[in-house]
Amino acid sequence: MRIVADIGGTHARFAVLDGDKPNQIKKYLADSFHTFDEAFFVYCKELKIENPTHMAIATAGYPSRQAGQTVWRFVNNNSWVINPEEFSKSGVEIDLILNDFEAALWGLKALPDDQLQTLHQGRAQPDQKFNRCLLGAGTGLGLGYLINAPQAKGDWHVQRTHGGHSMAACLTDEHTVVVKTVSRFKPDGGITVFENLASGPGIFTLYQAQCLMAGQPSKFQSVPELFDNLQSPHVKDALRLFHEFLGVFSHSAVVNGHAYDGLYLTGGVIDSLVAADLFDVAHFQKFLNLNGVASVKRDIANMPIHYVTNQYLALYGLKAALESA
Repeated sequence: MRIVADIGGTHARFAVLDGDKPNQIKKYLADSFHTFDEAFFVYCKELKIENPTHMAIATAGYPSRQAGQTVWRFVNNNSWVINPEEFSKSGVEIDLILNDFEAALWGLKALPDDQLQTLHQGRAQPDQKFNRCLLGAGTGLGLGYLINAPQAKGDWHVQRTHGGHSMAACLTDEHTVVVKTVSRFKPDGGITVFENLASGPGIFTLYQAQCLMAGQPSKFQSVPELFDNLQSPHVKDALRLFHEFLGVFSHSAVVNGHAYDGLYLTGGVIDSLVAADLFDVAHFQKFLNLNGVASVKRDIANMPIHYVTNQYLALYGLKAALESA
């Protein structure tokens, strides 16, 4: 029996890979467990899964060397370390580990239309060899592409990136002031990147920046609290700025990736905003396609924009990746 897992900065998702899709999906808060191993065996115990033998993992992390072994560490809140060699001693072989966004891209390759909510219809241009862009705003900010590969007879090539960690760009005087203020919250003195602005934690940081610029203390202490206090001017400004920076980031992502075949939005904070009817499509699109070069404006205007309703895209992607290996 094979288990698949999607381990992010905030949540850990496990499922049994059985037949055409992952089944028996369970979602946990990662900080409810000390280690990845503990979370895995709790899942098996709760689902009464005996003697699992194989596993595939999508993780919001990166491989590094530790004591001569390759381990995976996380780039966000999660402090877990995944050590495949040590884990295999439990009798479960890890067949595949992918970056979580790479796994999500595999899932996007075969995603049916009924798992998409179209935000902007666009106009198909079948004579063009455009790529597709997957953008995920959650605990972090993910970016990847499906590259249209005609040499592969119309197949798509998965291309992951470090895009969410690219330097933030400013289009207004307000943006410049906000980015300078946000930099004051970075303990390492590093540059402000788009992930600091267009993510779940980014929304909260933008709210803190609004309070600091107004010379007022932060009344709220978490993103859920912000969503419960939408009448606060600082909360309104934080949400507006989130959509502006997300639009600016998406513009660069689409243009640099020649990804006019479709922009696909996913991630926990997008899910929450859509569910609460707070995703401001019009404002997002305004900053996605400001008054730039005519050819770029045309291609972005013709580009479909979709929200991915499947919240377990990486789990589905692991199945596709395993099949292609």
